[in-house]
Amino acid sequence: MDAHEWKILGFLSAPIIGLYALVVKHMTAGSRHPKADDLVYSDVCEERGKANDQAHEHLKESIEIAIVRSDEKHIELKDDMKTGFGEIKDLIRARK
Repeated sequence: MDAHEWKILGFLSAPIIGLYALVVKHMTAGSRHPKADDLVYSDVCEERGKANDQAHEHLKESIEIAIVRSDEKHIELKDDMKTGFGEIKDLIRARK
C-alpha cells in the first residue's frame, strides 16, 4: 500500500471510529453523568459530616486531656526529683 491508499483508508475509518466512540459514550452514560449507584444524597453527606465533626471534637478533647495529664506528670516528676536530690544532699551532709 502506498501513502495515497493509507490516506483513503484513514478517511474511511475515521467516521466508523467516531460512531463507535459515540455509541460507547452513550452506553456508559459518559463520564459527566454519574451512575445511580454513585449518587450520594445530601442527608447522607450531612450525617457523615456530623459524625466527622463529633469524631474531631472527641479527638480535640482527648488531646487536651492528654496535655493536662502530661503537665501534671511533669510537675510530679519535678517534685520527686527535688525531694530525691534533697535526700541525697542530706545523706552527703550526714557522711561529712
